[in-house]
Amino acid sequence: MHALHQEILAPSGVEFAARVNLTADEGLPSNLVVARSNLLRVFEVRDEKFYHIRTHRLHGIVTGLEGVKVVGSLEDGRDRLLVGFKDAKVCQEYFPLGENKNI
Repeated sequence: MHALHQEILAPSGVEFAARVNLTADEGLPSNLVVARSNLLRVFEVRDEKFYHIRTHRLHGIVTGLEGVKVVGSLEDGRDRLLVGFKDAKVCQEYFPLGENKNI
């Protein structure tokens, strides 16, 4: 059995937000990650303004969002983003050159 899902209107508000450092360079600004429904948006915060970096459509409804520091954060200087879904929890590592890895 296959299910078909089509959105009529895209999510327009914010249910979850987290401030994280997704880049290793200390000179770069921090990031704001916001989520609602199945949409995750990443912003760069600099000069008291938000600059949209990228948007991800997710395969599930977000139920939680949190930035954490792990042992690897001490080595590379980046935070990890924990995203909770109705059916799963995921930790996503962000690599600025577009190489994403799940752990």
